[in-house]
Amino acid sequence: MGISDERREVAERPLGDELRYGDYVVYDPGRREPEVGRFVSHDAAGSAYVCYHDGCTAARTPGRLLRPATESEAAGASPRIGFHRFDAECPSYDPGCCMGCVHDGPGRAPRPVEVTG
Repeated sequence: MGISDERREVAERPLGDELRYGDYVVYDPGRREPEVGRFVSHDAAGSAYVCYHDGCTAARTPGRLLRPATESEAAGASPRIGFHRFDAECPSYDPGCCMGCVHDGPGRAPRPVEVTG
């Protein structure tokens, strides 16, 4: 199955500052049903980190295969995506293992992800 012109246009657009922490996104590789997740961060290599399930683990996802979710896609997503990662407080927060979480520290902002050679 080929990729549509509309999907190709989205795929060729860089992530840049278009997505913000907690935004609903859609992983759409074009060969299966698109999957809704919530955006955590992105790296300089063009990959994004996205939560797709009820846990708070973020999966590394090719940024070129992501697009912002429509209102109906976001409304239909599980409200538990990301566990408490996107909530004001997390009863399970552990600074030793909760990386890039909004609960991490100064300004309660996620730490940027750095890519090294």
